[in-house]
Amino acid sequence: MDSGTPILILLLITSVGLGVILFLIKVTVPRIFKRVLDHYGHRLELAELIMNTRRAPALWLTRQMEGLAQNPSPDRVARLQRQAVRISIKNLKAIIKFLSNANTYDTPETRHMVLKELNAIRREWEAGGWPAVEPDPDYALLRDREEMEGATYITHDSTASGEVEPGKAV
Repeated sequence: MDSGTPILILLLITSVGLGVILFLIKVTVPRIFKRVLDHYGHRLELAELIMNTRRAPALWLTRQMEGLAQNPSPDRVARLQRQAVRISIKNLKAIIKFLSNANTYDTPETRHMVLKELNAIRREWEAGGWPAVEPDPDYALLRDREEMEGATYITHDSTASGEVEPGKAV
């Protein structure tokens, strides 16, 4: 056995390992970027929807809407509506925080105008309660259900039980 053979074997193993690592990077990085861009794009889409309708997106309130349909007793309706208002305000605050920190608009004036509008809507929701938040029944989100599976918006009120469970968009 030649003295250079172990070095060649080590070099071959190293190059194969490096190739596998580069392949994994090539496959995963575009997927990660796509998920991040979809998440940010979805937040911008929701902000536009909220400004157009001045109501909460239905995907935030699926549990409450299902509960209202299943058992419409007055006590349950009032409780679910209060939860829906809290959830909507919490999610709107998250979108406002995102937009205030992200460089998503071409001018600071545009960003200021959007943030001013969203803060005005938040104040309306805080003052108006359920009628101000109730989703528009004619609106259907354009994205597919499978595409929204990874969204992390709160869809239930965990303040009473103390649990923290991220919601799934539907």
